[in-house]
Amino acid sequence: TNKDNEVRVEEAKNVSEKLNIPFNFVGNDIRINEKEVIESVRDIMFSTNPDVICIPSFYETHVDHFHLYHLTMKVLKEIKYDGHILMYEVWNTLTPNYIVDISNEIEDKETLIKLYKSQIKEFDYIRFVKGLNTYRGMQINKKFGEGMIFTKFNKLLVKR
Repeated sequence: TNKDNEVRVEEAKNVSEKLNIPFNFVGNDIRINEKEVIESVRDIMFSTNPDVICIPSFYETHVDHFHLYHLTMKVLKEIKYDGHILMYEVWNTLTPNYIVDISNEIEDKETLIKLYKSQIKEFDYIRFVKGLNTYRGMQINKKFGEGMIFTKFNKLLVKR
C-alpha cells in the first residue's frame, strides 16, 4: 500500500543518513518506475562520474531489485560507462569473486537492519543476513564476510 511504501522510504532515508550517503529513491507509490530509474541513474552518473557502481546482482528475484539491475545496465551501456560494477546479495546468493571481512562492522550492520522496523517485524532478516555473512566469513577464514561480484563493466557486457 502507499502507506507501507512511505514507511519503507522513510526507513531507507534514515539508514542513508546514518551511513552519511546520498539518498535516491526511484519509484512511485508501489513499484519502481522505469522512466524515473533511467532518468535518475543518468543524473547520478553525470553528476558524480563514479568509478564503481554498486547494485543488486543479476541473480536477484525481487522484482524491484531485478528491474533496478537491468535498467541501470541499460543506462550504463547507453552512456558507455567505463568503470567497475560491484554487485551484492540481497534476496538471492551469488557466486562471489570478492569477499570482504566485515567482522568489525557486523554489529553496525545489524543496527542498521533494525532501522527497517516495517521489514523485520514479520521476517527475521537479521538471522538470515548474519547466517549468510557467517558463511561468507568462513570462506575467507574470518568471522563474517560480505560476498560480491566485482568486475569491469565492459567485461560484464561480454558475459551477459
